[in-house]
Amino acid sequence: MTGLAKVRGVLEFLETLIENKVKFLLFAHHYDVMDAIEDFVVKKKIGYIRIDGTVEANKRYEAVRKF
Repeated sequence: MTGLAKVRGVLEFLETLIENKVKFLLFAHHYDVMDAIEDFVVKKKIGYIRIDGTVEANKRYEAVRKF
């Protein structure tokens, strides 16, 4: 619940970064928070890479290389 309570503020901050064309790296702990952020960047048509515990090692390596 704590993570979800912070989503609105995080998304407002991300909006500022996006408007200013800032490349950023974001770390999050809760899947619900990561899902909300992912939904936001998809709607904004922003390129992103998501790595979490469900990503297989070989795909994780490729994502890191792409970044």
